[in-house]
Amino acid sequence: MLYWDPTNECMSRNEKEDFSKETIGGIIDRMCIKYENNEAIVYRDKNVRYSYRDFMKMYDGIAKGLLKLGIKKGDHLSIWSLNSPEWIALQIATAKIGAVLVCINIDYSKHELEFNLKHSNSKALFFSKGYNGNNYADSVYSICPELKYCFQGKLSSKALPDMKSVISLDGEDKNLMSLQNLIEMGRDVSDEELLERSKSLECYDTTNIQYTSGTTGNPKAVMSTHYNIINNAIISGKNLDYSEKDRLLVCLPLFHVMGCVLSAIQCLLYGSTIVLVDRFQTTKVLEYLDKEKCTGLNGVPTMFKFLLSHPDFYNFNLSNLRKGMIAGSYCPPDLMKEIMDKMNMNELCIVYGQTEAMGITQTLISDPFDKRISTVGRGMFGTEIKIINPATGKEVPNGVEGELITKTEYIMKGYYKNQEATQKSIDKDGWLHTGDLAIKDEDGYCKIIGRIKDIIIRGGENISAKEIEELLVKHESIKEAAVVGVPDKNLGEEICAFLIIEDKHTLSREDVVSFIQDNLAKYKIPKYIEFVTEFPTTTSGKIKKFMLKDYAIEKYSLK
Repeated sequence: MLYWDPTNECMSRNEKEDFSKETIGGIIDRMCIKYENNEAIVYRDKNVRYSYRDFMKMYDGIAKGLLKLGIKKGDHLSIWSLNSPEWIALQIATAKIGAVLVCINIDYSKHELEFNLKHSNSKALFFSKGYNGNNYADSVYSICPELKYCFQGKLSSKALPDMKSVISLDGEDKNLMSLQNLIEMGRDVSDEELLERSKSLECYDTTNIQYTSGTTGNPKAVMSTHYNIINNAIISGKNLDYSEKDRLLVCLPLFHVMGCVLSAIQCLLYGSTIVLVDRFQTTKVLEYLDKEKCTGLNGVPTMFKFLLSHPDFYNFNLSNLRKGMIAGSYCPPDLMKEIMDKMNMNELCIVYGQTEAMGITQTLISDPFDKRISTVGRGMFGTEIKIINPATGKEVPNGVEGELITKTEYIMKGYYKNQEATQKSIDKDGWLHTGDLAIKDEDGYCKIIGRIKDIIIRGGENISAKEIEELLVKHESIKEAAVVGVPDKNLGEEICAFLIIEDKHTLSREDVVSFIQDNLAKYKIPKYIEFVTEFPTTTSGKIKKFMLKDYAIEKYSLK
């Protein structure tokens, strides 16, 4: 199938239909023409509404500005911002000219930002003013003090040699180019020039980079293509019967696959309306669900817990809600039932996935109720799944625990500048090894029961224990560090750090928190810190982390 139409009937699991071979720019252009008078984005934070016609005008203006700026096919551009219509427009604009959008976590510290910008070889950075005490401009100027003296678009940075342009999305910094300045620059770029660039692109070109935490400490840069993104969004959207009548509240961060691909882009592919929130805030989300008569909401379990526990929950009218996805971490069956009952989301589905492969499994509305609330579903259309013995690589029988591996149409192109890690994740036969322990039943439904990888999932955010450990041992008073995840009733998991202090040194909990806060995002700060004299180890010297975890669970009554 070269061109896809959202009015096609939903594919069954056994249907042999080709996947869309379009580019993001091409397919979104068609949707904007098809649904030109529909609302594309509602952004109540700034009291603005964009029709599909208006939205196309916005992203085309940005695309032309980028061409005028000299951005070439394959160039990397980074965005560091809360959710906004401009964020989504930049996503489409970069895709339309063949550039690659590098999506940066809004909670990153200056140190993490600098790593991402340098590692990704980004030629431009788009950023907003920041939030929650994190002033983005301060970080940007600290990394690139040359910005104070250079001409717009002519940055020469010692720390970031590839970076040439820094653009302020909100236009508050008068020393920098604003997004509006960029659009003005592109006014003399013709429609024909933009079309010529768009026609030169292929569906298998890289269009996005998202950084994901891994056991090696530093995050890895996942490269996704037009083909990955479009088809995963189409299939998961079909499974939820999306149409131009739907209004999805998008509060998940756009720098995540779930927010960008399975929320924003998915809406645009069906002519649906994106009701956008800059970030998750309980009262605001409930208010917007009510006032905008939203039909859908995607989130992680923690978000739904906060919504359901809001003191004025029953004062909001959620009668229009029907559908949505829940992902990011384990969702207990009782919580699924509560969401369906109290929020009217009878068409809620569970999605299991990874940045490396987007959505992998999904429950369907037509699935038996017990499967919908107790499993992560079966493999999505275009996905094969096996459960293997991690030690032998051999497939295990149904009902036996093992590692979930997948061969899928939506698999990443690889990790940017990390062929070794790519080959470790994707074997020679094309199977992605997720590192997650799972059980598959005789009907193909999967349950995720744990992880092989040393990753902590806190409120839907993947956090590398090794990254925190490597930072901690750089402190002059810390001899050894071990970090584990422990249960938390609201966030799923919290972080617990065990520390061995150097002889004749003293260290307080406040000292540790301050040190981490200066170097990592706030959500990576351990809630629990334990000072010990030794770690339990195996005969080969490996730390028995399960014993540390058990100790913390017992001490803090976390069962």
